[in-house]
Amino acid sequence: MKFLQTIFLLLVLSPSFAQQKDSISYDNSFSFYLNLNYQDSYKETHFGKQQLLLKPFISFETGFEYHHSLNDYLEVGFGLKIGAIPYNEKITIVNSDSLKPYYSDGTYNGYDRDIYDIYLNPTFSFKSNLIPIKSYTLYSEIGIGLNILPPYDNDRRGILLGDSTGTREIEIFESNIKSDGRWINTSYFLKIGMSKKKNRHIFNYGIIFNYMPKNIRTGSYNFLNIENPSYGDIELRMNYIGLEFSYGIGLKKQKINYSRTLF
Repeated sequence: MKFLQTIFLLLVLSPSFAQQKDSISYDNSFSFYLNLNYQDSYKETHFGKQQLLLKPFISFETGFEYHHSLNDYLEVGFGLKIGAIPYNEKITIVNSDSLKPYYSDGTYNGYDRDIYDIYLNPTFSFKSNLIPIKSYTLYSEIGIGLNILPPYDNDRRGILLGDSTGTREIEIFESNIKSDGRWINTSYFLKIGMSKKKNRHIFNYGIIFNYMPKNIRTGSYNFLNIENPSYGDIELRMNYIGLEFSYGIGLKKQKINYSRTLF
């Protein structure tokens, strides 16, 4: 029994013997971030023939974060980032008799348009340094973002076609998109990546998963004056998976003495 107690005591206190020298640590850091995100397009519920194509897109965020170390393994972070959300609409109408006065084959394939929403994103997070792998450290981070996005009432878009003589016009499409009226749109994120420290320099490479439970944009669309008319509802949330790169500088240098004795 005494032998087992001795082994248990050595296992518990083994870090004390492994770290019996002074060490230099940078407790706080200031980092610059860039995220490239693959984001869902508008979610569509359509009725009739599907003629509106909403494609996924690449969005981005950039900004800075301040991290404060609570201990060797856990950090708390505060950040402020700015981002842009582009989205793209494309319309395809095939072999429509209504369009033959405007297109000989009755086919319309176009109307690519990009829209950008700009937002600010204050963040709060906890970062855990998990496992050292050679000169890198595996880390995970969970947090919350506020995503400040100015609301607007309406963004109406339409397509008006004219024939070659300019005497006939026809509207074939209209859409109406609006916000839900909130300035703050909460999202939650998880990061997993690798961190490398070299003196005061800190490099992070990771993957970020972002989830937003509520819509930031909702709307409807309608195809007009053509065969096989269709209409539907659309909604957008900031759900994405992305790559994150950051460069940080250690701010607070602290000398830590790990020397301990058992008795």
